Amino acid sequence: MPTSQNPYNDPSMMETETDKSFSQSTLQQTSQAFKRLNTNDVAIAQREREINDIAQGIIELADIFKDLQGMVIDQGTILDRIDYNVENMATNVKEADKELNVATNYQRKYTKRKILFLLVLLVIGMFILLLVKPKRSSAPASPPVADPPPPATEPPSQEQDPGGQRSDPINTLNHARPVPEVSTDHLDIVAPNEIPPRILSFK
Repeated sequence: MPTSQNPYNDPSMMETETDKSFSQSTLQQTSQAFKRLNTNDVAIAQREREINDIAQGIIELADIFKDLQGMVIDQGTILDRIDYNVENMATNVKEADKELNVATNYQRKYTKRKILFLLVLLVIGMFILLLVKPKRSSAPASPPVADPPPPATEPPSQEQDPGGQRSDPINTLNHARPVPEVSTDHLDIVAPNEIPPRILSFK
């Protein structure tokens, strides 16, 4: 009987050393390729994150430039307003200078008019004084009334005339002292009731 052959012992089915080494090298290359792929994936993901960060930074920078543009526009408007206000201020200063000159002229004219008015008042006052003064000087000054001489302290002795009549002491005094005549040119006219009793007693 023929002996049965083991199929695993078939030389055609057995791998050679060359095939083993080739398969091992292939496996190593495949594993290395997977490792490289994993490493590349990590690097790609990292680069993608960096690119996203850069894109986000560019977007923020664009927003900053937009804000800066708005600020520049606002500042330009403000500068235009400042320029316009400076021009208006120059015009207003010129107008104010003119108004000050006019006010100065008015002040000078007012001062001159005030001085002239005071001079006119002074002249009018002097004229009034000159008119009033002659009237006062033309009015006659009433001289003081001279008091009559006091009567004698001792009553004169009553003497009889040769005819046997008693002499009046008042008549005797009047005959002894003549009454001086007083000029009435410069005297005011006095009513009889206003004459003092002393003067009436000597009339």
